[in-house]
Amino acid sequence: MSLIAIAAAVLLSPSVKSDIVYAVRGQDQLKLDLHLPAGPGPHPCVVVMHGGSWMVGKRGDMTSMCQAMAQNGLAAATIDYRLAPKHKFPAAIIDTRTAIRWLKGNAESLGLDQKRFTSAGASAGAHLALMTAMEDPPKAKDGIFVSQSSRTRAVLNVFGPTLLTKDFPEATVNLLSPIIIGKPANEAQLELNHYSPLKFLTKDDPPIFTIHGDADTIVPVRQATRLDEKMKELRLKHTMVIISEMGHELDAENEQVLDALREAIDFLKANSR
Repeated sequence: MSLIAIAAAVLLSPSVKSDIVYAVRGQDQLKLDLHLPAGPGPHPCVVVMHGGSWMVGKRGDMTSMCQAMAQNGLAAATIDYRLAPKHKFPAAIIDTRTAIRWLKGNAESLGLDQKRFTSAGASAGAHLALMTAMEDPPKAKDGIFVSQSSRTRAVLNVFGPTLLTKDFPEATVNLLSPIIIGKPANEAQLELNHYSPLKFLTKDDPPIFTIHGDADTIVPVRQATRLDEKMKELRLKHTMVIISEMGHELDAENEQVLDALREAIDFLKANSR
């Protein structure tokens, strides 16, 4: 390969800006990695949240998804957020909202289009993406770019919880509630409802693309179909792809999964125009 060809390939490759601090909470620095498509901006941006039951996981878990998005013309930012049990709800939700507002507020210097933001997540991260897209209460703003809205134009929901009070095994709810909310489940029904995306779904909410497996034992597929039913009731755009025999994971060798992800990226691009 000639030097000119090598230089051209480098120029046409996505790039990444790592370890960008978007907020400081006490002693904790919250960071993001921004994957940028080749070519000049401003680029549409997807804000991506990792999973891990709101207790574990890291922004690097979503690097492959962000790289795929950047290769297809979308900037993608994978973000930190505070984790339980040290930080209980609504800390994680506040952080995801802050990250989106910070990115919008710095859009020009980062090469992003402030008006073309979408969000995505897997599992607990999908729950956060849904919560962020459906509600942006003024009282939840923390002083960081408060003039910006944290709502986005579309959401990619990969097997995310949508209604925390239904479908999950009682043992799971009893285990998680004290950790993420700080109360036993039988005392936390108000909070479990308050942190359920379906409770905030209204006619002005954005389109959603859902990928879920019918063999998921962590987040039951009924969570996806509940969302689908409510979206249809409100006449909102919802694309739901249920993958046969898939559990709570995305198998990169499964053609159904790959097809669904390609369709999801096209969906995000279409809703970023």
